[in-house]
Amino acid sequence: MSRFLVFLGAGASRALGVPTMRELVPAIFDEIEEGRERDLFDEIMGGFKRHRVTPDIESIFSIVDAIAKDLTAEDLGYPSWYLVSEVLQESPRSSLSSGKRESQLAENLLTTLKERVRALCSPETLDTGGPELFRPFLNLFQELETVQGAFAPPSDSRKGPFTRVQFPIFTTNYDFVVERLFHGRGLLNTPFMLDETRTPVFHVSQLNANDPRLVKLHGSFDWYLLRDGRVVEHPKGGGHVGDVPIDAQVMLYPIQQKDLYLRPWMDLLAQFKLDLSQRDCWLFIGYSFQDEFIRTVIKEALHSGPKRMVVLHPHPSDILGWLDRDEKPKVTTVSDRLGSSSAAVRAAKSFGVVPV
Repeated sequence: MSRFLVFLGAGASRALGVPTMRELVPAIFDEIEEGRERDLFDEIMGGFKRHRVTPDIESIFSIVDAIAKDLTAEDLGYPSWYLVSEVLQESPRSSLSSGKRESQLAENLLTTLKERVRALCSPETLDTGGPELFRPFLNLFQELETVQGAFAPPSDSRKGPFTRVQFPIFTTNYDFVVERLFHGRGLLNTPFMLDETRTPVFHVSQLNANDPRLVKLHGSFDWYLLRDGRVVEHPKGGGHVGDVPIDAQVMLYPIQQKDLYLRPWMDLLAQFKLDLSQRDCWLFIGYSFQDEFIRTVIKEALHSGPKRMVVLHPHPSDILGWLDRDEKPKVTTVSDRLGSSSAAVRAAKSFGVVPV
């Protein structure tokens, strides 16, 4: 079994021209038409601006989603409850929205935002770049091939390293970079299986399928929850899948962390924890470690045996303050971006030669 695990953050997609979570906000700003949706969006952005905070798109999604669901501070957990009740001296049961009309407005705005973001991150957008668009990943795979255990023997060398990847790929990105990366280059396993109607349906058993596997810990633009409880891949959402209505898009935002105790989030995180424990070489690319649940799982796994963690990020010292003193020796940082002339070589060399 391979001993490698690769984790892709927003910085990895950035190498292919996909905007980062923070870059998506100004990218969609001018595309929201004047009107009540734009007014609500401006109001939310104004709150960030007053406190000199530059939000990313997940932050915007979180706030708009909370207003759409008519959530209260009490719904958001004890820290929010304490802030509102003790510091602001207001009722924690007060809704974030001002009524059903604003909730509906927020729901409409959330739909608009997702459509805009999806268009910027669509497979069609990636396809316009041609094969050379994926050169950063190709270079990285070729360099990792020099590290023992990263790849299986080539079945057909003419197809290149994409057919020899023998490790799982985890990501919190919603985009389709990895799917397009492997498109036409070999099989990529995902947690979905076709049912009798040829609809891809989420199956827990597929999370531990043969490598290469893709596990999207925060969901995807094309994951939807059906009324009967199934999670499916669907190109556009809305309407029905067969006779079953689509209830919601399956995407996890920071404000919804409590949902990690529900499926499919619980299953996805459990698989990540299992793979970390079974593999001793981890490569994190362009990830900022803002998800506290993921940080906790990583910290636990660092103590589960000999581990080697490499972080490829332009500013690694800014994102690893959560590590304890005894954990830091297991972590090697590479101050670079995927796609630079030296990133792939430096990341691979950070592992050295790993005995099989």
